[in-house]
Amino acid sequence: MFIFILQVRHMLAGQGEVYLFAFFSTLVWVLWLLKVVLSRRYKPFTEPYRVSTSVVVPVVDEPLDLFRDVLARIAAQRPDEVIVVINGAPNPALERVCEEFAPLVRCELGAGRASALLQQVDEINMGQRERVVELAVRMCGGSVLNHRVGVLGAAFKPHTDDVRDSPALNVAAALHLRGAQVTVYDPEAGDTARATFPTLGYVTSVEEAVEGSDVVLLLTEWDEFLRVEPARLAALTHAPRVIDARGRLDPTRWREAGWQFQGLGRWAA
Repeated sequence: MFIFILQVRHMLAGQGEVYLFAFFSTLVWVLWLLKVVLSRRYKPFTEPYRVSTSVVVPVVDEPLDLFRDVLARIAAQRPDEVIVVINGAPNPALERVCEEFAPLVRCELGAGRASALLQQVDEINMGQRERVVELAVRMCGGSVLNHRVGVLGAAFKPHTDDVRDSPALNVAAALHLRGAQVTVYDPEAGDTARATFPTLGYVTSVEEAVEGSDVVLLLTEWDEFLRVEPARLAALTHAPRVIDARGRLDPTRWREAGWQFQGLGRWAA
């Protein structure tokens, strides 16, 4: 240290040459000071940490004992979760083995089964829409030509103005194509529905949608529709007929108010 200071003094006074030792000493001191500063600002990570792990096990039709043994071995490694993807045909036996290790192990549909399930759901949804159209035609005496149909709801669900692939608008458009005079009311989706299906009629209240109607369709379960007074609405219609496509109206209450009631879901009877 003394030699380093002496050498620096000579250099500042213009006496002597720059020695390699002085340069090396300067570099060492600079690095030491840098270490001190950084050690105060950045502390090493010493907290315990834990890595989450998920194990995916694809299966098709494995022997149950072997499958159970594999799951037991995996569970012994204590992962966070084990996802068993069952491909091919449904296999309740494999699913029961998975249940033995619940909640650590859960089953998922394979790509083929998931695609088939989605296709079945889509077919059911389309069948429901056709069922509503058929009920409306039947309640109007076999034809909706020149009959007035009041549609309550345009959005695909309450509390939104989204009408993309809306079952309500799909049904309304299908009845319109059969010659019905369709009047739609939705508390929030009226403008978006009009932009999508401009040939339908749109109003701004339940009363306007129901007035002079031969049949009324509940197609979106807005709270406003569920709270209406059936007796008051019945007086506005040409014929008090209602189809509850959402299964949310009380059939006894509506029938006592003079309505011919037809429902889907739990009120299908």
